[in-house]
Amino acid sequence: MIDYFKIYFEFDKDIVKEKIEHSLNRGRARYICVVDSNVLTMAFKSESYCSILNNSLFCVCDGSSIVFFIRLIYGHKYNVFNGPDLFKSLLSFPGKRHVILGNSIEIHELVKKKIESTGLDIEKFHFYPLPFLDVSDFDYIAISEYLNDISPDFVWVSLGAPKQEIFMQKIEPFLKRGLLVGIGAGINFYVGNIPTNDFSIFGLKFLWFNRLLNEPRKMLRRHFKFICMVPKIVFTEILERKKM
Repeated sequence: MIDYFKIYFEFDKDIVKEKIEHSLNRGRARYICVVDSNVLTMAFKSESYCSILNNSLFCVCDGSSIVFFIRLIYGHKYNVFNGPDLFKSLLSFPGKRHVILGNSIEIHELVKKKIESTGLDIEKFHFYPLPFLDVSDFDYIAISEYLNDISPDFVWVSLGAPKQEIFMQKIEPFLKRGLLVGIGAGINFYVGNIPTNDFSIFGLKFLWFNRLLNEPRKMLRRHFKFICMVPKIVFTEILERKKM
């Protein structure tokens, strides 16, 4: 893993797969974080949230703007590994049990149809919608008992950031095994509720633009915060580079 912007990223997809297989074989619970520009902004402003990210098994980068600034500062070229790609990639692990945790019942039904249409065994998938609560108010004991009874390999937590990362950190000690993955809107991309595209300019992809069209108020607020923080984030990283 490599430290950029105070976050330890894993960019190598082969190493991601190796670490996942190793963790599953060890039989203990861990969590994986997906970091986009919104998560980076919050982590930069909050040491406790940044610590939650860095206590994960690893973080993958879901932000073309992040890899763009890494290349600008260090000359290091990386590719993003976004939530939808990570979800599809880990679905290909044979014989694994999955739980979709959070999101809506309507989205769960769409996921079931998509899974069945791809020929995957729907019996390996379980769905657990969560009530809309503050992250401190969930019944972690009851949820962990449900998960421990199923003993899944992957638990896809779709609560949005920073809620899902805090949720994973809180529930991890209660789980016997499995990998929790903060998937966010990746589930919505997977079922086609938010369209995807491969269009890019100078390595900057515009997956975020589709979310902006679907959730304009929410996404405008997020992008405005990130844009305001960019000079400070980049300048701080440049100073860290000089120290190194």
